[in-house]
Amino acid sequence: MGACSYISAAPRLKVARRKILKMLIKTIGGGSELPCFRYRVFDINTSPDSFGSFRKYVDIWKNKITISGFPKWNDYDVSDFIGCKGQYSLSKRVDCQNSDFKYVLWGHGLTWYYKMDMTTHFMSELYDKNKNHMIYGCYGDLYWKYVLFCMNNLFSYNGIGYGKMDLGFIDRKYTDVRHLDLLIRKNSQMPNHVLSLFSFT
Repeated sequence: MGACSYISAAPRLKVARRKILKMLIKTIGGGSELPCFRYRVFDINTSPDSFGSFRKYVDIWKNKITISGFPKWNDYDVSDFIGCKGQYSLSKRVDCQNSDFKYVLWGHGLTWYYKMDMTTHFMSELYDKNKNHMIYGCYGDLYWKYVLFCMNNLFSYNGIGYGKMDLGFIDRKYTDVRHLDLLIRKNSQMPNHVLSLFSFT
């Protein structure tokens, strides 16, 4: 991992966290209450043990990093996802500005929880309050702005993303949603995909 020096950005991560906090304050200060949504970008050298139930997947991802850079999607095997219950997705950023992401893969476990298959659809559609009002309610637009802000930080600092959402404000059987974001590349040295794993309780 030491060969991938461009990945580590530990000194800048604290700045990123402060920016995210300011973003939340600014959003809430706009006159709307944003239900709990926390996101943090960790340095790549953070121990897998720090990610709880996602430890295994962080470990697998780290072991696939080479001198060439982040793991490629074709470095993965079906066996790498044993135990995740199909609760994972692979999304590709549509441009270098991270204006949106398109789902290349949407696991069957996510389809069960979200009641929709997002394969080939754009991430922004998940937060469109006109289409999916029952998922994020009237907060969809605010969530989407925050998600984009978090994704920009993930790619800017080339770290490991970890998010937690409390959906207790809507009528769902599950209220605690946690997800892990791992950067993946295709052919270039720099990452352009995000592998996300989820847990619902």
